[in-house]
This record gives sequence, structure tokens and C-alpha cells, in this order.
Amino acid sequence: MVDTEVSVALWLFGDFDPDEISRLLELTPSSQGQPRTGRWPRGASWTLSSDDHVKSDLFEPHIEWVLASVEPRATALAKLISGGAEAHINCDWSSVGSSGGPVISVESMSRLTALGLPLVISFYAIRDESDESDAAPC
Repeated sequence: MVDTEVSVALWLFGDFDPDEISRLLELTPSSQGQPRTGRWPRGASWTLSSDDHVKSDLFEPHIEWVLASVEPRATALAKLISGGAEAHINCDWSSVGSSGGPVISVESMSRLTALGLPLVISFYAIRDESDESDAAPC
């Protein structure tokens, strides 16, 4: 069983055509969604994920891959953000353990700041199937 799983992605949300985001950034998204109306309306979405490109249980290589993909397109990204698109770097950390956590370098934080991208970190507990105790998870 894997003790830690990590995923990092650039997420964009807003009132835009996802295909236009791909054209402006000259990148193929990992996923995208069209705006939706009705009972649960939402804006469009566009994500670029490290999942298929980086095999590591550390944040830093995943963040580095996303930054290396996006930094050459900083001007286009800034234009999208100033035009109303919401953007952030989403980091998911899933772990069996109850201690430890991600380390993000000052360099990476500086690069994120230069792009105007907030960092969102979500933590998820993975149930250890080998632990047969009835103890509640931490």
C-alpha cells in the first residue's frame, strides 16, 4: 500500500471557453468543463495536472512541473486572471500516517507569487487496510 499520494494542478475557473484557455496558454489541459446552467450552475473549468507526468510522493517535483509548464506563459496567464478568471495551484496530500506533511521551497513559493497564484493544500486520510484495529482514524 502507498503511504502517501500527491497531486498538484493549476486550476482555472470562470466565465470563459475552455478551448480558448488552451489556445491562449498553448497547453493541453488534463481536464476541462463547460459552463453549466440549471439547478447547480457553475462557470467553466480548466486544469493542468502533474498526475501523469510526475511520479513522486513529494510536492516539490509536482509543483516544479506545473511551474515549468506555466511560467513561459506568464503573460497569457496574467491576462486571463486580470480578465476575471480565478486561478490557483491545488495540492492534494493523501496519507496513511498522522504526522509529516508537505515541504514547499522558498524558491517555489517565490515563483508562485510572481505568477500571482495562491496555493491551496487539501489533506486527506487514507485508511490503512492492513490495520485491523477498531481505533478511530486520527
